[in-house]
Amino acid sequence: MTARGKHGLAGDRRGVAALEMALVSTFLLLPLTAGVIGSGQALLTQYRVDRALHSALVFAWGSPTATSATLQGAAQGGYGNGGAAVTVTASSACYCIPPTGTRGSGSAATCGGTCSVNGQVVGTWVTITTSAGFTPVFPILWTSASWTLSATATVRVQ
Repeated sequence: MTARGKHGLAGDRRGVAALEMALVSTFLLLPLTAGVIGSGQALLTQYRVDRALHSALVFAWGSPTATSATLQGAAQGGYGNGGAAVTVTASSACYCIPPTGTRGSGSAATCGGTCSVNGQVVGTWVTITTSAGFTPVFPILWTSASWTLSATATVRVQ
């Protein structure tokens, strides 16, 4: 008979803590790791949406006659390839402003028109919104399977 007794390995408790730790780690660490990966993907997508917005704003600032199609192309260039395409919406508004160029003291005006107040000029502002869909590789149970990330900014065109 061996030193362990007649039951062999049945009474041996060595390694039980390691097995319990492996089981707990599987059900605790894997979801946490998946959440971290999903958060990183969301941050990267939001960065790309912000970069697309910046590209469209710079293009609009330098091109007063920019169209939705050209803004879409500039934003897609800033967003880059891969993943979902970025969507761009743009709207413009015009104001009569003093020569200092501040909109706060100006009044709404017709784009392409003139101002009734002496010394004021018509200034055009473009508001651009970029958005892209995001679906995490490992969706977390308590969140939506996909959502839309967006960014908005306004620029005065020259």
